[in-house]
Amino acid sequence: MASISTDANGLRKIQFTNADGKRKTVYLGDMPMRDVKEVRTKIKALNAAMLSKSEPDPEVSRWVGEIPDWLAKKLVGVGLIAPRTSGKDADRGTQLGPFLTDHVARRTDLKGTSLVVYEHVQHNLEAFFGKDQPLREITEGQAVDFGRYLASGKARRNAGGAKLSRTTVDRRMSLATTIFNDAVRHRLIDSNPFTEWRKPLKNVISRTNKARQRFIDRDDFARIVAKAPDAEWRLLLALARFGGMRVPSEPLSIKWPDVDWEHNRIRVPCPKLEHVEGRESREIPIFSELRPFLEECWDAAEPGAVWVIAKHRPLSVRNGDGWRGANLRTMLHKIIRRAGFEPWPRAWNNLRASRATELAEIFPGHVAAAWLGHTEEIADAHYRQVLPSHFEKATQIPTQSASEIEDKDVKPSKPIVIRPLRENEKAPEFPGLSVPCRIVQGFSGGGGGIEPPSCDPSTMASTCVVR
Repeated sequence: MASISTDANGLRKIQFTNADGKRKTVYLGDMPMRDVKEVRTKIKALNAAMLSKSEPDPEVSRWVGEIPDWLAKKLVGVGLIAPRTSGKDADRGTQLGPFLTDHVARRTDLKGTSLVVYEHVQHNLEAFFGKDQPLREITEGQAVDFGRYLASGKARRNAGGAKLSRTTVDRRMSLATTIFNDAVRHRLIDSNPFTEWRKPLKNVISRTNKARQRFIDRDDFARIVAKAPDAEWRLLLALARFGGMRVPSEPLSIKWPDVDWEHNRIRVPCPKLEHVEGRESREIPIFSELRPFLEECWDAAEPGAVWVIAKHRPLSVRNGDGWRGANLRTMLHKIIRRAGFEPWPRAWNNLRASRATELAEIFPGHVAAAWLGHTEEIADAHYRQVLPSHFEKATQIPTQSASEIEDKDVKPSKPIVIRPLRENEKAPEFPGLSVPCRIVQGFSGGGGGIEPPSCDPSTMASTCVVR
């Protein structure tokens, strides 16, 4: 809430309670009441954004950027907006380069490849805007230009690098939005310039890339796993294809105590989501397809062994340096080629996606998603695939309407014969009908149409009204 009051001299002020529960006052002098009411509306919106720790509405942010300096200083004084700073006297905290370095350093929740991706976005932003660019001077138009820069191919780290895909551009723009939201929360800028870019960039971005999806069927996988060098690599492949695990982080985090042989379950630690309460791990069944590979490694494990994948744990993981140096893709590509195939895009991820597609056909969607450790929305967008077998099945099995499926086991009953009631005869009731038979006016299907020409009691007949 924000209230307006006027003293005896006609001077106006607005009072409100901030996020800390303290009463704040903005003195507006003899400003006309109409303008005071507008300022109050914007103060309420800014204060609500502070309370909810969210970004102000774009209209409010534009208003903040257009108000005169004297009013902006008053809003700064009550903690609603950040101070205005020119490019010449901008301190290190409001320049792009130092802010990005500080932001990434504070993101202790980022793990492995997520941290690498953030560093890529940092490099792209600094290359486009410059490290000394004041945050406050970056506009919405420049944010859109940055997206076009990413899509143009100029964002490659070297001349031989591949042009960024549409999904990569989309992802990096989304992360830039997140980074600048952090600047808003720290009151380094009043509004986020990365809020209105999706529509202008619709032709160069995409949230999903179906062209990079592959379904690895079981016959092909059998040929691939047969070329694995040892039992641990066979299990690693099976954990991705039949366990639906994220490689490398999840298989390399499983310990033998996580395997519950008695109840046929595996507790899967989830380093990617360990910062999210309740999602630091999940349970999956010991699927029948997975069990032989798991038993093979269990039988070969040394007494007292801790890690399920022990022999092929990368040195970076053993030293506690995370997953950045855990390069298992190179060996996977070699195994795929030994089996006579050409490595497909996102090799590990598509093994996981293949399992997601299979489980979704057998189990309820929420169950399949829970076992894979993601939401159904994410599964539909990035994992589950439409296969040729779906088309074949659709052409061989006739489709049925819901009513046909519901009634398929209902045996046809004898038809109900409608006849005129005899004198003093009571209208019958039929079991299963919502109402008893009623007397309605009969009619002939002749040329007179459906409206009867007269109301003759002799033509009265009984009919049944069914709900």
